[in-house]
Amino acid sequence: MKFEGRVGLVTGASRGIGRATAIAMAREGADVGLNYRSHTDEALEVVEEVERLGRRAVLLQADVSDQDAVEAMVARTTEELGRLDLFVSNAAYSDRELMIDADMDGFRRTIDVSMWGAFYGMRASAQQMVKQGEGGSIVIVSSPHAVLAIPMSMAYNMAKAAIDHMARTASMELAPHSIRVNIVHPGWIDTPGERKFFTEEQLEEGAAALPLKRLGTSEEIAEGITFILSDQASYMTGGHPRPSTAASDSRGGRIGPKASSKRHREALFDTPAPAVRRIGSAAVSAALFPHRPKTQRFRPGARPDEWRCDSKCSSGRPPVPPAGGLFGRRPHLQEEQYQEMWQRAKDDPEDSGANWPGRTWIGSSLSSRSPREHADTKWFTAAS
Repeated sequence: MKFEGRVGLVTGASRGIGRATAIAMAREGADVGLNYRSHTDEALEVVEEVERLGRRAVLLQADVSDQDAVEAMVARTTEELGRLDLFVSNAAYSDRELMIDADMDGFRRTIDVSMWGAFYGMRASAQQMVKQGEGGSIVIVSSPHAVLAIPMSMAYNMAKAAIDHMARTASMELAPHSIRVNIVHPGWIDTPGERKFFTEEQLEEGAAALPLKRLGTSEEIAEGITFILSDQASYMTGGHPRPSTAASDSRGGRIGPKASSKRHREALFDTPAPAVRRIGSAAVSAALFPHRPKTQRFRPGARPDEWRCDSKCSSGRPPVPPAGGLFGRRPHLQEEQYQEMWQRAKDDPEDSGANWPGRTWIGSSLSSRSPREHADTKWFTAAS
C-alpha cells in the first residue's frame, strides 16, 4: 500500500473530492484526519468508511478561514495519530454574481475560505512536516478558475489564481526539506457543490460538451491526488496536472467546462447565451458587452487584400482578417458585402472605394464616408 504507516489530513472531507480522497488514502494504508465545517452526518459516514478499511480517523470540525482553528486542527491530528505526512487542501467556498453587484460578505468569505484557508492549512502542515524532518507531500486542490476568467466568479477566480502561485512558491521553499507541493485542477466534476449553480439538466447538457462526454467523478480525481501524494511521484513538485475532463485553452492546457456550451453560459449568466471570444489565453465573454454584436475585427488602415490569409485562400475565398480590440463603436458589413469589397480591392488596387458596399453604416457620423476612407482611420467589423 502507498501510505502504510503514514498520516494524512484532508480539508473539506465530508463531501465530493475531499470525501473520495480521504477514503482513497485510507484504502492505501493511511490514517486520516477529516476536516469538515458542516454536513456532520456525511462526515460521520466518512469516518465509518475509513474505520471499515482498518484505518484510524479523527473527525475535525473547523472553519479553515480561522487560522487558530486550522493550527489547532493540525496539532490535534498530530497528537492523536502520531505525526503528519500528507496534506490535501480541498475546502472551498464560492458565490456567483457580477463583481459590481457582489455582496461583499460573500465575496470576502470566498477569499477567506478558498485562499486563506488553503494557505493556513498548507503552512501549519508544512511546519509540522519540517519539525518531523522526514519530508512530506502536499496537494492543493485548485480549479480551472485560476486560469480562466469566468464572469460572475471574480472572488473565486482570484482565490484560485492566488493559491496556484502560492503552491508553486511553497514547492521551491519546501524542497530543501523534501516536502513536495503540487496542484490539481479537477475540471468539471460531478460533486454536490455543482448543484449550487446548475440543475441536473444543465449538468447533463454541459457534460455532453466535454471531450469525454461526461463529468468527472470525485473518485477519479482522488486517484490522481493519491498518486501525486505517493512516492510514485517522488520527483514531482510544483506540478500542475489538469485532468482530461476539461476543454483546452489556447495554449493546449486544460481549463474546465467548454466555454462555448450555450446552456452552460446561460446557467452561469442567467441571460441568453453570449458569444465567447478568445483573446490571448483567456475566454472573454460578450455577456459583459451585450450591446455589441458578435464580430470579426479587421486591422485598421489595411487594404482588404492585405488581410491575413489562411487555408481558405487557396480555394478562392477571402482571407481571414486578423483579430482586433474589444472596445469602441464599429461600422458593420454583412458577409456578402465584405466578400464583394475584398474582390473589388483585389481586382483594382487603385479603386478609391467610393462605390464599395456599405456606405450607410451604423452611426450617423460614418454615413458620409466611403469604406476606403474609413479604412484609413477606423476598424472594420463584419457581422458573423
